[in-house]
Formats: sequence, C-alpha cells, structure tokens
Amino acid sequence: MYRRIELIDHTKRGDFKHGLMGMSPEEVVDAWIFDLNSPRRALYKNCKFFFTEQGWANIGRRVIAACGRTRTAYRVIRIKEKSVDVFYQDEVQVAVRAKAKRKEAGKA
Repeated sequence: MYRRIELIDHTKRGDFKHGLMGMSPEEVVDAWIFDLNSPRRALYKNCKFFFTEQGWANIGRRVIAACGRTRTAYRVIRIKEKSVDVFYQDEVQVAVRAKAKRKEAGKA
C-alpha cells in the first residue's frame, strides 16, 4: 500500500489541495525535508509521489503529527501497488502514474 499526504488550504474560492512540496507550515516541512531524496521532478512529469510502508512509518507519521500541531488540514490517499505504474522508487517513496487503460479490439 502506498500513501500520499495532501495538504488542504481553505480559501474563499474553495479548497486548494497540494502535496508536501506546496506551501506548507515550517513545522510540517521540517518533518520531512531532510529525510526525503529529491529526484529530478522534470524526469517524472505527471507523476505523484507516495510513501512506501517504510516511508510512512518513518516520515509520514511525523508529517501527520506536525499537521495536527499546526492545525493544518490534510487528507491521506491510499492506493494499492498493483493499480499504478512505478517510475521511481527508493526506500521511502515512489513516483507513480495510473496504469493506462487498455482498449479492447473492435470497440471504439
């Protein structure tokens, strides 16, 4: 199971959701910034980064605790490993994209 934390900013225009690389309170950034590798994001366009089980145990839980202390709204998205294509992986994170849907022969 992979997990992703999305932070939620409530604005007059509605809710704005972003990953950890978006605008985050300093305490939330401090919970993850020194422990995550920073792969070249240009190589992984249209990918989203998720925590592995080890990353969730070591980093994700700390980020959630920091969100609670700073009253930062968040949501956790969980996906199964089989439902995505992995483009990058290390011990604590993966860059994934949804698997392409296959077209059946004879259908338009």
